[in-house]
Amino acid sequence: MKKVFLVAILIFCFGCSKNDSETVDTNPISEEEPEIVLDLVATETLGTTPFSKAWQYIVHEDILYVVDDTNTYSFDLITKQWETISDLQVEVTNFAPFLSSISFIREGKWCLFSSRGLWEFDFDLNMWNEIPVFSPDTFFNPKGFYVDNLLHFVSNANGNDKIYTYDFATNSVSEQGTFEMSGNRGEITQPVFKVGNDYFTVLYTDGFAVYKYGENFKTMELINKYNAFPLSNCSAFLFEDKLVFGLAGSATVDLDGNYLSSNISDALYYYDIEKNEFGQLPSPFSEARYGALPFAYGNEYFLMGGTTVIEEKIVTRTSIEKLTFEYVTQK
Repeated sequence: MKKVFLVAILIFCFGCSKNDSETVDTNPISEEEPEIVLDLVATETLGTTPFSKAWQYIVHEDILYVVDDTNTYSFDLITKQWETISDLQVEVTNFAPFLSSISFIREGKWCLFSSRGLWEFDFDLNMWNEIPVFSPDTFFNPKGFYVDNLLHFVSNANGNDKIYTYDFATNSVSEQGTFEMSGNRGEITQPVFKVGNDYFTVLYTDGFAVYKYGENFKTMELINKYNAFPLSNCSAFLFEDKLVFGLAGSATVDLDGNYLSSNISDALYYYDIEKNEFGQLPSPFSEARYGALPFAYGNEYFLMGGTTVIEEKIVTRTSIEKLTFEYVTQK
């Protein structure tokens, strides 16, 4: 009788222990879902440029057109071949800072609007001509875009919060309104984007500030701002519904041109227009660089030139790199 009772107790204990174990197993620790993020997955160098520094550029019918201090060049995006197609006439350019200008196509010609005036390049004649306009000296480093014979722009000068429109038909400029701004301005290459029917401008105002143009281009709403250092002199371009930006900073030299210091970055960031949020790409660029010129051709994305620092020496890059972006899984 005692043996039977003892066996019954052991069976009961074993059963309880087994049930407790099964209860724990039915509630496993859940794993976090993987996140899908945009990333830079490859960089390919397509060759060197025939110039040391580009001032302005535009893509038109499978050709990248570039202007430097003395010449205009074409780069066939299919054959990957460079050609010098025009010499700049000093009396026309007046050593204009083409880098600080708005580049656009109007009536089949390449136009550059800067603080020194307006020029147009005839693709058939391979020739620059100055277009007589009002004196635009007050519009330092304009940033804007061309729509329906009107040029909508802002000045990148500190303290200037006005929105302007230049009318080609009347050769006149009018003030349309003002926009919210604060802090010191800095340079951003390729600062204007069209997404659907909306236009966005990005300005460096002690941070990467994203503005959205309102109806009739008379207002600019600050919709978000990203504070990271450095971001001045960064490159920016549109990838699908995201603004990708980064590769920023600067270097300083003394009066004799000797290197003093630098603060440059290899990081890339994005702004998701639909979600109105910023983020950082997991993979950086191949080196820290600033002032590179970004452009797109079809669904391909490129960087041209820029400046880096190697062993306390400031180095100007003379290359074109193709950048490949993909959405990847990140745990």
